[in-house]
Amino acid sequence: MAELGKKRLFLLDMDGTIYLDETLFPGTRPFLEAVRAAGGRYLFLTNNSSKSVDAYIAKLARLGIPSGREDFLTSVDALIAHLAARQPRYHKCYALGTASFRSQLAGAGAAVTDRLEEDVDCLLIGFDTELTFRKLEDACILLGRGVDFIATNPDWVCPTWYGSVPDCGSVCEMLFRATGRRPKVIGKPEPEMAPIIAHTTTLTIPKPPLIRPIKASHKSSSRFATPLPPMKVPARMNSGLASSTVPMDWEYAQSIMLFMDTLPKTAMNISAPPKQ
Repeated sequence: MAELGKKRLFLLDMDGTIYLDETLFPGTRPFLEAVRAAGGRYLFLTNNSSKSVDAYIAKLARLGIPSGREDFLTSVDALIAHLAARQPRYHKCYALGTASFRSQLAGAGAAVTDRLEEDVDCLLIGFDTELTFRKLEDACILLGRGVDFIATNPDWVCPTWYGSVPDCGSVCEMLFRATGRRPKVIGKPEPEMAPIIAHTTTLTIPKPPLIRPIKASHKSSSRFATPLPPMKVPARMNSGLASSTVPMDWEYAQSIMLFMDTLPKTAMNISAPPKQ
């Protein structure tokens, strides 16, 4: 516990970690207050792509936790950074997710649709609380065409007050059984979020990871002659992320994310460390 008091940055999961649905865990508020009292910072790091940051801010406010946009990093943020770094850009992405998921991507400048269209060259999938069979059928058709396949997170389930519901990873597994295709995964414990954390928090670590250029893997993208406007990385994230060309130490970054993924799925109740 003494060692915990020396930490200055805490990366916190949300669903099933600091709350469950609309119930805040008893130790959450004392823990967050202790971090701030000790001069530290916490960052809510979630794989849940079904809600926007504004929705999370409103939810925490209902639970009595004040927060701002700078307190969050989501798998959609990481996905936006990934898409912005890719050259050439995808012409159009089929976004299999909630209306909020599509809105966040469109707001960042990504060309997205929820319809089966001929010019779609990438399938993006997130935690979809509005899932329909039509979306699954569209996904199978697109994967059969050979479009790129990217998922926000690998989680099998999302915790709820009554148990668990299928998360993005479960739907991806279902699509794999039907098509033989597996996605590139963006969210934790994959390393994509680690460099964003380092940039947004000015975290000092022995080997600071940075994003490397992303090579195009969809060979048919060049057939689209219309130039695409640049994507917008959220302001609370470092604006230089998407253009960085410094190679990233992926093994080191993934070790950070794997460590985070092994943290207990319960809220910690600690008191502020004694003043020196």
